[in-house]
Amino acid sequence: MAYFLVGPINSGDTVALSHQGGTALYILNTYKDDQGNTQIFFDSNVTGILTDQAATVPTFSLTGSGNSVNLQGPDGGLSWDADFNAGLAIIGQTFNQIQNTYQPWSPPALSLTGVPYEAMTPDNHPILFKLGAMGATGPVFTGDTTSDILYLPSTWFFGCSGNNCQSNSSIDGTILSNYCSITNDPTNCNGVQTSGFTQLSDAVVGVRYQYCALGTNCSSNCNGPCTSSLDDCEFNSSNGQFACTFDPNNIVKPGFWEQPWFIITVIVFVVLIIILLIVLFLRKKKREN
Repeated sequence: MAYFLVGPINSGDTVALSHQGGTALYILNTYKDDQGNTQIFFDSNVTGILTDQAATVPTFSLTGSGNSVNLQGPDGGLSWDADFNAGLAIIGQTFNQIQNTYQPWSPPALSLTGVPYEAMTPDNHPILFKLGAMGATGPVFTGDTTSDILYLPSTWFFGCSGNNCQSNSSIDGTILSNYCSITNDPTNCNGVQTSGFTQLSDAVVGVRYQYCALGTNCSSNCNGPCTSSLDDCEFNSSNGQFACTFDPNNIVKPGFWEQPWFIITVIVFVVLIIILLIVLFLRKKKREN
């Protein structure tokens, strides 16, 4: 599936959720049920969302480690009920994002754009999202559900001239670009940017790449993790290939508490305290005798 963005989504990035079934695009949207509670579903009425400037689309901060992630936002966090139906809670539940196609990137990257993840409970049961379309009086559901989600980051880059790039910084802008990348809609899509990168450095290079397949690392024709944590997978414009390159910025400098001078100072200070306590103890014993 061709996708309008390429690159990782890092821990703490702001995202919305989408689902794509064939050429049909769904955006996770909210509505009020009969009890006035906020519920969520995948909405195929994207033009309606755009008309409302994405005001009802929930946004989340993506956090976690490895396949275990959490989505928490102003409207609440992603959760599910006893029947595994997706919803919102004050504190979102941690769930597993599963994909078996591409090699996961190294931290701080948590996810990859354009890659469908299956949302699973920690016990590996699919989390079920309703499919439908928002109408004038509320959502009309198809009766189908899905557990496949794609992440829509709010921030991405494009149109670079040298190191100066343009950027998108809003979820509604991302939704519009996603919609226009798969839809021939001259009314809404005239002049809309429909490709970009989540990493500024990739946007400067300007080369759309393939993610490395599961079980493989950065190589001549794909972008992915390197075997050494000190290396970055970078594009070499001279040969048109990706390769792992040492980056001194990846060296984690120890804090002052790990510096030899600080450790020695602490040891000397502790020794002096012990000596002082011994002297005071001996003086006390001498007075008592």
